[in-house]
Amino acid sequence: MDLLLLLLLLMLLVPQSVSEKFRKKCPLNLDHQDGEKPWSYYRPGDLLIGIVISASAITHTTLPFNVAPSSQIRFLPNEKESILRMVFNIEVVNKNLRHLHNHTLGYNFYDNYDNTLGTSDALLDMLSTGEANVPNYSCGRKDNLLVIVDGADRDISIQISTLVGPYKVAE
Repeated sequence: MDLLLLLLLLMLLVPQSVSEKFRKKCPLNLDHQDGEKPWSYYRPGDLLIGIVISASAITHTTLPFNVAPSSQIRFLPNEKESILRMVFNIEVVNKNLRHLHNHTLGYNFYDNYDNTLGTSDALLDMLSTGEANVPNYSCGRKDNLLVIVDGADRDISIQISTLVGPYKVAE
C-alpha cells in the first residue's frame, strides 16, 4: 500500500504536458484584428479590397513539434511599409468625397506565408462568407469583394488568377 501511495505521489510531481494551439504573433497592428484569424486585418466598408501579402515566410516545409511554430517563421523586412502605404492610400480615397460618392472602401489583408498553400487558404477565406472556408455558400453576411491585390511571384499570381477567375473579381 505504501509503495502504491509513493508511486501516486511521484506521478503528481511529473510535469504534465498541456496540449494547446500556438497562434503566430503578427508584427502588424492595424485597425482591427479578427480573433479567429490573427493573420487577417479587416476594416469594414461598402466595397472590399482583398490584399494577399507575403509578410512572413515559413523556414521549414515540415514543422517540427519540439519547438514553437512562431520560431519557424521569419518576417520579411519591407512588407510592413508597403502595407502601411496601402492602408494610407485607401484612407485617402475614403476621406476624399470626390472619388467615391456614398461608398467606402474596406480592406482585408491576408498573409500567405510566401507559399501556395497559404495563398489557397487566403483565397478560400476571401471567397467564403461564413465561418468555414466554403465558397459559394452564403451564410448571413455579404462581402462585396471588389478587387484582389497581390505583390507575389509568378506561381502565386497564376494560382490567384486561376482560383478567382470564375468569380469575375478583378486582380
